[in-house]
Amino acid sequence: MKRNLQSTVAPGSKISNSAIHQGQGPGIIVKKSANIILENNVIAEMAEHGVWVQNSKSVTIDGNWVFNVIEHIGKEPAMFEYLGWKGGFTLSESNSKMVVTDNVVAGTWHHGFHIVPYRCTNDSGDFIFRDNIAHSISGYGAIALNVANDCSKIDGFIAYKVTEAAIMLGGPSGINRGRNIKSIDTRYGIGVFSAGGGDAEIIDSQVYGELTDNMDCPDGSPCDHCVDARGIILN
Repeated sequence: MKRNLQSTVAPGSKISNSAIHQGQGPGIIVKKSANIILENNVIAEMAEHGVWVQNSKSVTIDGNWVFNVIEHIGKEPAMFEYLGWKGGFTLSESNSKMVVTDNVVAGTWHHGFHIVPYRCTNDSGDFIFRDNIAHSISGYGAIALNVANDCSKIDGFIAYKVTEAAIMLGGPSGINRGRNIKSIDTRYGIGVFSAGGGDAEIIDSQVYGELTDNMDCPDGSPCDHCVDARGIILN
């Protein structure tokens, strides 16, 4: 299947066990829709976004692989240069009742996942994000939208070989919390920030640096994953 899919159809629609590849725009667009399931798909060799969900409700995204999504079909990708919110899974634009689990993203720009953090006291709330993996990203593993809760969290996430932070969680919540986060060979490690006098917490998480003997990023090479310089950024 070598075309983009845009879902604006009736409730109960499902895309599963499909390959969507080699296109000149986003792989899957879900817009102003409800009761959508994206399950066990492979989205590859696309541009701008792998999966892009906007203004939608009750969307389940489970067990999908997204890889090699460049920012723009007419621009040669460059490290540390980003054209806005273009990335792997872009899911934070006015959506509700989202379930995002067991997905893998690799080889995208700016972000692997752009999500909404959920309330610390509710593991079955409006946006569930759990057991996802991002690797080999020129950008961030996961970026959380800035929201104002009593406590906001990202829980159960792995990022490795990303050029910025494994997660970026901030915003005006009373507490911003990263829990069960694994950061492996990333530039800034785990990034959790407070705002407006709130607190920042990192709990039950691990940070690993580069094994330099692997020579993943030899001197003078244009590789996308350089030796980890920081483990945690917390304020």
